[in-house]
Amino acid sequence: MFEKYVLPFIGGRHPFTQADLEGIEIAAVLIGAESEKKKKEKFIGIYKTYLPLWIISIDGRNGIMVDALMLNTDHFRMRRFDKATELNPERDLSAGSISDFISKLRLFESKINAYQKESKFELNGHLEPTIASEIRVLFEHIQQQNISDLIVMSQRLSEQGAILMCEPLISVFYVNVQKILQDLYQIPIIVNNQLTQLYKEMGNVASEFVSKVRELKQNATIVENQETYEKQQRKVDTLIHELMSFRDAKERGINKLRKQEEEINYLNDKIQQGYLNLITSIFNTKKRILELGTPFQRLSQRGEAVAVLLPIYIAIYQEKKHRNAYFTPYLLDFERKKEIKHTKGFESLKRQFEHKFSKKMPPGISETQEYNLLFKPDTQQLFNDGVHKLRETKIISSKTYVRVMDAYNEFFRQARGT
Repeated sequence: MFEKYVLPFIGGRHPFTQADLEGIEIAAVLIGAESEKKKKEKFIGIYKTYLPLWIISIDGRNGIMVDALMLNTDHFRMRRFDKATELNPERDLSAGSISDFISKLRLFESKINAYQKESKFELNGHLEPTIASEIRVLFEHIQQQNISDLIVMSQRLSEQGAILMCEPLISVFYVNVQKILQDLYQIPIIVNNQLTQLYKEMGNVASEFVSKVRELKQNATIVENQETYEKQQRKVDTLIHELMSFRDAKERGINKLRKQEEEINYLNDKIQQGYLNLITSIFNTKKRILELGTPFQRLSQRGEAVAVLLPIYIAIYQEKKHRNAYFTPYLLDFERKKEIKHTKGFESLKRQFEHKFSKKMPPGISETQEYNLLFKPDTQQLFNDGVHKLRETKIISSKTYVRVMDAYNEFFRQARGT
């Protein structure tokens, strides 16, 4: 025997006491089992079992929830931002020549945008968001109970395995978002400082050009009116050639600086967009991880694991061979609609069990008569109490009440040989 956290089989908004729910639970499952029995099948047993879940603490208030039977072996896709905080703009974009700065910007841009690529993490026992969200409803009435090992499905995913598997996801919650945000605001400061240096170089080029023009203006006095046409032309050609050569050189310098300015601005935009994408990705991933889990404040520290048991019933039918049907928890919204039925997520969980274990029992379950609820002496009384309560609250009609009572009274008489 061991003490674990156990979830109720019926959750949601309803007026029933715990004593009411014991009978309603048995009645709801047996009524469902009767409705799923095929015409030529014999109903030979029903067992209450438990699917073990691991809740791995994220932050002491929320946990990642996976099933220890590993019904699914899935992959969780997550962007690579776990090492983003290792970037250091002040170090990685340290001052130097403009060409050197552009090279550093290119490298930095490739790194920050590399974190936008998705990586896959293996996630065994991944619960679909609809299943996880419905299980979370049951946590309102979780309690500790002693449950026999023989009626708990075997844990294929160990506690240590669950902790190690969830650690890459849990680390998301410890990414230093403040550091990333500070880096985002540091980038334009560094870039603008470098652009100021670049504009200074542009100004120097312009000043050199103006100085050269003034020098050539003064040199124009060497062209004298009394000189021959040929001599004047040679001097003028020399001065103009010098001006054009100097201008072309300076224009090439200015064009180079302008291209560097454009590239700096382009890379700056890409880096800042990369940071914005990164921050958005972090919070989106946190949200997705919370969809896997549940608020669970019984966990005090990061990575701590707690076992939680989800009740499931197995109905066994026989014609020529055995067939199993599974009954997962019910959610009842008594105020809105008076009916007990499987919701979308639990229907999906039911189908998963019937796909994997339709002809055999899940691992770890004992099929001894001791655990067959149909042959336990208190089952009939619980069933009767539950059916009465369902009729009183108009969850089932009087016609359905008569039908199920006749069917199961006859069954219980046959089971006891009376």
